[in-house]
Amino acid sequence: MKKIALYSVQHIAESARKLDKTQEELEREVGSAVRKVFWAINDVEVMQCMKTSKLSMPITKDSGVRRKGRNENTVLSIPRYNLDELHFRVILAALITENGPVKTVDFANRLALMQADGVLQDRREAFMSTPLDPPETPNSGFIFAHSAMKAFKAMENSEWHRKNMV
Repeated sequence: MKKIALYSVQHIAESARKLDKTQEELEREVGSAVRKVFWAINDVEVMQCMKTSKLSMPITKDSGVRRKGRNENTVLSIPRYNLDELHFRVILAALITENGPVKTVDFANRLALMQADGVLQDRREAFMSTPLDPPETPNSGFIFAHSAMKAFKAMENSEWHRKNMV
């Protein structure tokens, strides 16, 4: 989750280089972007656990734990994602745009398109073979997301042609 958060604030770092922003403005923008990411992921986890979505993201058997205070933890009411490399990349591709993280509804819709009818496993190479530079590399999250989604869509088009040409 920390790595996804780092990718989600890259657009702020880029805009800070171009615009003269105060430290307070940057901290507010970073906090807002990170909260947006966590809320989106949490909302989609809840939809999956409540069976209101047909996503097949891997879920842990246990509920997650949230830090309440310095020495207090709270057990969450829903299981959390258990992300492998493929599903981490899928979430990143569905979440990140040139202008930062998408709205929750757009995130859920993008994930649903990728997960429909087992399509993700058929096109996993679109995500696994797309290069992903570390979060320290400017715009690497957006570059990955754009390239992976383009490769995913290209596989869809080639599948359609194969099925309809036979």
